[in-house]
Amino acid sequence: RCNKWEARVQRADSQAPTTLQELAAKQNEKAASSSSGKPLLNSAKSGTPTTATPNRKGNGSRFPSTPSASQSDIAPAWRNAMGSRSDTPASRNSPTTQDKGAFLTDRVNSEPAEPAKPKADSKPFADRVRELMTLWLNENRDEGIADWQETLKSGDFQSQEELNQQIVFLVIHEACTVTAKNAQQSACFFLVRALELEDEDLYQGLAKVLVNAIQIGLMEDVPKFNERFVRVLTMMAGRSDDELYCHGAKILYNTLALLDPTEAEEDNTEPLIKIWKDLRVPAPDATLTIHSLSAIIALRERGQEKFAAQLVQGMVVKGVVALDR
Repeated sequence: RCNKWEARVQRADSQAPTTLQELAAKQNEKAASSSSGKPLLNSAKSGTPTTATPNRKGNGSRFPSTPSASQSDIAPAWRNAMGSRSDTPASRNSPTTQDKGAFLTDRVNSEPAEPAKPKADSKPFADRVRELMTLWLNENRDEGIADWQETLKSGDFQSQEELNQQIVFLVIHEACTVTAKNAQQSACFFLVRALELEDEDLYQGLAKVLVNAIQIGLMEDVPKFNERFVRVLTMMAGRSDDELYCHGAKILYNTLALLDPTEAEEDNTEPLIKIWKDLRVPAPDATLTIHSLSAIIALRERGQEKFAAQLVQGMVVKGVVALDR
């Protein structure tokens, strides 16, 4: 049996490649033509027989127990040639389901997003007040705005009173610094009719306007500031001289309380005295109540006797009050 098997192997080695070599050579040629064009096994392609090794007894040539280098490469090459399609270049380049999802995600992320619409309360507070006032004036409404607190609400203020006073400050400050003919009238109508603010909010807001004007020198920079501010006071008081002087005295009192007490007294009181002197002269038959003098009395009690005396002197000059001799 051994001799017959050895003869068959010898004839196969000397005459032609074995069946396994032929199969590997064909697969090698196919793989080479589809990729680089070079065969994986040169010995199989050339038909060179593999070298047989002698057996332990030295009797001729037997089928090699250890494959040669060319034979050891046959099986891996054959497996690669007949392997799964996922290893081919076509399958590696084709997008998988995961790749498609990533492509769609990248496409969505690359598209420009629509700009977010700004919220109403994201606008500056002054702009929202101006827009509401313009809207109300354009519609020429005589009734108040019921939901204006919701429209102008802001987290920048600790209370509703503080917000109301800031509205008064913004509206009156602009009305006293612009050249529009009816700016003061429109401002008063908006605060009194549209928003229906209380007197205390008006007093504090107007006092802040005067404080700001004194601190930044607005009365010198805007020559008609005093005239416009007095016009605002007159419109709010109406035809009542008693209300005019009462409002004026309270506003000056609040203004002096807000000013820096370390500043020179003349620097703070002189601009206020000019406002007080610019108030209209009461009618001959006008009567003033003690209510209009309550703020002046309060100034005297706060240690502002000189300023209180200047206010009384201004009323005497205008004939509003008479001093007993």
